[in-house]
Amino acid sequence: MTCLASAIESLKVATSQFYLSLGTNVFVSIHYTYVSYRTHEMPDNASSLNLLHDIAIPPDVSFWPPAPGWYVVLTTILIATCGYAWRKWQHWSSNAYRRVALHQLDAANNVPQIGEILRRTALAAAPRSVVAEKQGRAWLDWLSLQCDKPIPDVARTQLVTGIYGRTNSTDADVTTEILRNYAAYWIRFHQVTRDEADC
Repeated sequence: MTCLASAIESLKVATSQFYLSLGTNVFVSIHYTYVSYRTHEMPDNASSLNLLHDIAIPPDVSFWPPAPGWYVVLTTILIATCGYAWRKWQHWSSNAYRRVALHQLDAANNVPQIGEILRRTALAAAPRSVVAEKQGRAWLDWLSLQCDKPIPDVARTQLVTGIYGRTNSTDADVTTEILRNYAAYWIRFHQVTRDEADC
């Protein structure tokens, strides 16, 4: 029994020393970890500012290549611009005879010349079969139908009598200028009716 008791006492002493040694090691490890944390993770204020990083700003959004929607918008604008330019060109080219007639009208000096310019302008705007058969008052009535401004009586008389070079007016310059102004207006603004244009 004495031997058994001595063995148990020795075991208790060894166990106590083991736990004491284990506790010491754990304390030392915890203390080292705490000191390391304080040293590396919580520096003083002066050195902590050096550890701050600048704010990372994302790069600017590039304008090229554009989004797919912009291709649709640009294509639509291009088509509309081309269509508008085509219509303007057609309008400009279709009125070339008007510009030529106005240029010739500036050089006209008498009633027969002005009447001839009106006749050529009408032939460019309407079929020859329609214009060629108009003579005298029928010709003047046709001119009036193609324009919203009526022919002045003086100009009407000059076109009827002056086309053959006969002028009865004593104030030929005034009446010629009246006829010239009406001819310029008619050349600029006449509109041939669709039925006559299709003849």
